[in-house]
Amino acid sequence: MANVMKTVNARLGVQALLILSCYLGSAQTCPLTILPTQPTNPGCLTGASCTLPFLPPGGPTVTQNLPIARSADPNGKITTGYGNQGYIPPNATITYTIYFENQSSATAPAAAISVTDVLDPNLDPSTVQLSQMGFNNVTLSIPGALQSYTTQTSVSTSPYPVAVNASLNPGTGTLTWTMQSIDPTTGAAPADPLAGFLPPDNTSKQGEGFVIFTVQPKGGLANGTTIQNTASIVFDKNAAINTNTVTNTIDSVYPTSSVNPLPATTSTASFTVSWSGSDPAGAGIATYDIYSATDNGPYTVWQSGTAATSATFDGALGHTYSFYSMATDNAGKRQQTPGPSQSTTTQGQQTKVPPTVVVTPLPSSIAAAQSLSVTVTVSGGTGYPIPTGSVTLSGGGYTSAATTLNAGSATMNISAGSLDPGSDALTAIYLPDTNSAATFTMASGSASIAVTGDLVWIVDGTGGSSELSGTGGGLTSGASPGLNMGMAIDRGGNIWSIGSGTPPLEETSTGGVVESQIATGTGGLDLPVAIAIDGNSNIWTANGNNSISLISNAGAALSPANGFTASSLSTPSGIAIDLAGSVWIANKENSSVTRILGGAAPVAPPATAIVNGTTGAKP
Repeated sequence: MANVMKTVNARLGVQALLILSCYLGSAQTCPLTILPTQPTNPGCLTGASCTLPFLPPGGPTVTQNLPIARSADPNGKITTGYGNQGYIPPNATITYTIYFENQSSATAPAAAISVTDVLDPNLDPSTVQLSQMGFNNVTLSIPGALQSYTTQTSVSTSPYPVAVNASLNPGTGTLTWTMQSIDPTTGAAPADPLAGFLPPDNTSKQGEGFVIFTVQPKGGLANGTTIQNTASIVFDKNAAINTNTVTNTIDSVYPTSSVNPLPATTSTASFTVSWSGSDPAGAGIATYDIYSATDNGPYTVWQSGTAATSATFDGALGHTYSFYSMATDNAGKRQQTPGPSQSTTTQGQQTKVPPTVVVTPLPSSIAAAQSLSVTVTVSGGTGYPIPTGSVTLSGGGYTSAATTLNAGSATMNISAGSLDPGSDALTAIYLPDTNSAATFTMASGSASIAVTGDLVWIVDGTGGSSELSGTGGGLTSGASPGLNMGMAIDRGGNIWSIGSGTPPLEETSTGGVVESQIATGTGGLDLPVAIAIDGNSNIWTANGNNSISLISNAGAALSPANGFTASSLSTPSGIAIDLAGSVWIANKENSSVTRILGGAAPVAPPATAIVNGTTGAKP
C-alpha cells in the first residue's frame, strides 16, 4: 500500500549539501531541488512542500531524483462455515479474521494502521465480541465479551510504543481498529519519518498482523440468506485497500435420510444394508449413523459417523433384524426424526458351531513366585455374532472360577504359587449362555506357560540325584556319591548329598554341576548316613562310626576336628537341627535320641510342600 509523498526543497550551501528525507512517497522517486550559495533552512521539513523565502530569484538549480521510503500492504479475510457458500446454522457464531502485511519489498515500516469492518445488515451488532489482534509477533488477547478495547504495547523492532484502540459503533455496525506508533514524550506520532511498528515482512513474520472478532446472525433469517463481509485497511496516509469479500449462507433446513427397503426374508446370515439421504437446500450430508435391532429388541448403533451408503451386516440364521438411519449435514445439523425402519428375517436353522478360543498368558514364562494374567478371547468368526457366556481356565494344578465374557473376552489373574513348576498347559473351556446357546457349542483353547524355579530334589537310592518338575518328570543331574543316603540344600541353593561311596559328601549346583567333593576323614566324616544344614550353611552328618561331623560350606572341618563323639551315639540314622540351634540325632541301635545343645546356627522353620492336597506326595 503506497503512502502520501512529502516534497521538501532543500538548499545546498557553498561548502555543504543538505540531504533531506523524502518520506512516504506515492511515486517511485522524489524530486530534491539542490540550490547552491544559500544557507539551509532546517525548519523547512513539514507540509507537502516548502519554499525558502530568501532564495534569490533566478538562482541556478540542479534537480536529481532520490528513491523514496514506503510501506506496502497485501491483505486478506477469512470466515467460518462449510464450502464456498460458508454454510452455517442459524444460531452459529461467525469468526472473522482480517490479515494485513507490510510486504518484504517495502522500504519502510508502517507507523499507523487502521482496519475498518462494516457489518452486513443480517448480522446482529449486539453479539459482536472483540477476540484477538496482533502484529510484529505481538499477540493481544482481548478479555471478556468486550466491544471496545484500548491498550498500549511495544514491539522488538522499534523504540516507540504502539497505541491500540478497537471499538464498535452499534448504530452503524462499524468496527474500527487503529494501531499507531507514538512518541512517549509528546503522545503524538514520532518526528522520525522512518519510525514504525510494522517493518517489511521477513522470515520471522515481523511484518504481519491480524484482528479477530465474532458475531452472530440476526434471528429469523430465511434458509439460504447470504451474509457478506469485507474489511478495509489503511497504511499510514495511503488510500484504503479492501480485503476479499467472504460469504456465509444460512442453512436452517435439516437433512433427511432412510434405510433402503430390505427383502422380507433372506437365506443368508450376512446381507447388505444400504441407505440414502437428502439436504438439497443446505450444506449437504456429511455422515450417517445407522442403528440396528435384533428380534424387536432395543436399537443400538451399528455404523457410527460413516460417509458410506452401504455395509454388510453379519447376523445369524433364524432372527429378524431392523434398521433405521440418522443423517448429519456439513453445517452440523442432525436429522430431527429417523426415517421409517426396514426389517428382514434370516431363514433357516442355525447350525451350531464351535467358536475359536484363544488363550494368551502374559508373560509366557514366569517364576514360581510370580502371579500371571491370562486373557481368553472367544470369537464366532465371519457371519456370526460375538459369543456370550463364560470361560473356565485350568492347568498346572490350578482351576479358575467361571468368568463371564465381556465383548467376547475375559481376563483371569492367577496368584503366585498356583501353578506347578515346569511347562504347564493352560486350557480354557467356553460355555455359551442362553443368548448364544442356539449359535455356539462348547469350545476350548489352550496355551503353554513355563514356570521356573522351586523344583524338588530327591535321592533315588541307586546312586543318582534328581529334580522333579511340576509334571512329575525326573531329570538326572550331575554325579553322585553313589548309593545316596540323603541330601540337603544350603542357603545358596546348592545340593549336598551323602553316600557310602567315594567321596562320601558332595556339593552339586542346581544346574547339576559338581561344585566340591569332601573326602573321608574330614571332620571325622566316615560312612555318613544322615545330613542336615544349619542356618550358616554348615553341614552336619551322622556317621556310621558313631560320630557326628561338622564341616563348613567351604569344605573345611570345624571344631571338633574329628567330629562329635559320645557314648549315647549308637548307630545314628537321622539328624536334624531345631530353631534353638540344638542338633538332634536318632540312634537306631538302642532306639534313643541324642541332643547336642546349641551347637548349630538356628535354621528358619521349613516350608511344607502340599501337592494335590497330600503332604509330601509326588506331583
